[in-house]
Amino acid sequence: MPNIGKSLAQATVAAEGSSGREYDLKDDKHHEAGYDAFLTAACFGAMVSYLGLLLKPPQPMLEPSAEIVRPFANKVFAQGMADMPYLNITGEELTPSRDHVFYLTFPSHWKTNDIMHIFSPFSRVHVAWVDDTSAFVSLARKDQTTQVLQNVKASGLFTLCTYKEWQTRQVRKRGGDESCNRKKE
Repeated sequence: MPNIGKSLAQATVAAEGSSGREYDLKDDKHHEAGYDAFLTAACFGAMVSYLGLLLKPPQPMLEPSAEIVRPFANKVFAQGMADMPYLNITGEELTPSRDHVFYLTFPSHWKTNDIMHIFSPFSRVHVAWVDDTSAFVSLARKDQTTQVLQNVKASGLFTLCTYKEWQTRQVRKRGGDESCNRKKE
């Protein structure tokens, strides 16, 4: 396997921006916009070099438009988005299934444990807080969505709806009641 560190070192060039600043991999200017852009370009160059070395015969110098590079071009890693690994800058975005995601409203004194208690008969859940009185809850086991819909009913303390129901409601109404219409039977 090729030494990726060596590929990165070979991709190193100093860049001079319009502001007159120079950037080099030895710099410690993290989170300065120009330096972060420079590092992104250096990492992309190293990846392109690495991909070229995987070809038969190896090609240490590839054009960014090469076939093996295209699946990676113009994709930006999306930190904290569990169901979308990247954002596609120049093409269609991924449309992940969110059939296992629910929108829950509840009293402001509730904590994560209160939410997890509702879903405890089912799989583990991930809670993404929206504000003090609402959150999205996603099931680790997507196959248990139907069981949740059949067994978890809204009470006087909370309301529950699917992500799709929540999304539909957001499109047709702006403002007003944030709760879902799923009632206790």
